[in-house]
Amino acid sequence: NVISDDGSHMQTSSYPYEAVIQYEGSWNAEMGDPNYLVKESGYGPKTFTLDCAAWERIALDVKKDDWGEGELKVQLVRNGEVVAENSTADPNGRVVINYNY
Repeated sequence: NVISDDGSHMQTSSYPYEAVIQYEGSWNAEMGDPNYLVKESGYGPKTFTLDCAAWERIALDVKKDDWGEGELKVQLVRNGEVVAENSTADPNGRVVINYNY
C-alpha cells in the first residue's frame, strides 16, 4: 500500500511532522527524509517526532515483526493534523507512506 500527497497545506513549525504507529505487537520502521531514514523498532503504539523540516519529503516504512493478527495503522501528522494514513491487517503486513511537500 502506497499513499502520496502533494503537501499543499500551510506549515507553521520548523519540525512539524510526527509518525504515529498504532499496533498491539512488535514492529520495526524506517522514517524521515527518504535519503536519511532513521530506524526504530518497538512494541505497541508509539509516536515519533521526525527530524524533518516543513519543506522536506517524508517516507514512512513500517512492518510487523511478529506475524500478528491485529491491524497495523500508520499516520503522518503535521501540526496536529493527519495528512497521510494507511493500514494493513496482513499477518506479515507492511505500510509505506511517501509524502511530498
